[in-house]
Amino acid sequence: MARKISVNDAVLKLRPAFGPRGAVNEMNAAMLRDDDDKRVRLFCDGHEVDPNFIETHLKVQLARRGSSAEIVAKRALDKPVEAYRWGVDASEIEALLGPARARVEPQPAAAEPEPPVEAPQSEEPPIYGVIRQFADEEWPQGWAYVDTSQIMKKVGEKFEGRGWPVPHRDRFLRALGRRKG
Repeated sequence: MARKISVNDAVLKLRPAFGPRGAVNEMNAAMLRDDDDKRVRLFCDGHEVDPNFIETHLKVQLARRGSSAEIVAKRALDKPVEAYRWGVDASEIEALLGPARARVEPQPAAAEPEPPVEAPQSEEPPIYGVIRQFADEEWPQGWAYVDTSQIMKKVGEKFEGRGWPVPHRDRFLRALGRRKG
């Protein structure tokens, strides 16, 4: 049996590859596609929803603060949207990520040998992803040309709003790709 995840969790999985708005757009398009390899089926209370009904009655959109996604009704339903349990097949979300990962992750050139690894490379701290996520929410069109101090101010407010300590400037610089090492 396929594992179901919430629509919000599905959008969160797509965000690193497509960005916040792109993830929502990809979800909406995938729920209406005909080709099985790129289609995402929407389930309501365990039953598959007809794509024609989705097209006329439902859509996925970012929640008001942009930190989560939800199903909203374009037309009246029998009950409020929140009264239903919405979900999608996790494997279908993974299938959507396949082509996106190929676009996002550069592939090493076949002719160039891998450089010798002197020490094990550790993954970046999770805080870097949170900083980029908050920056993406604040500047959905991109923050590449936004001054670091302005990003620190806006993103710092989001950290404070959640009761989290605001990261040091070096963490912002590294998370945003503005300082190496």
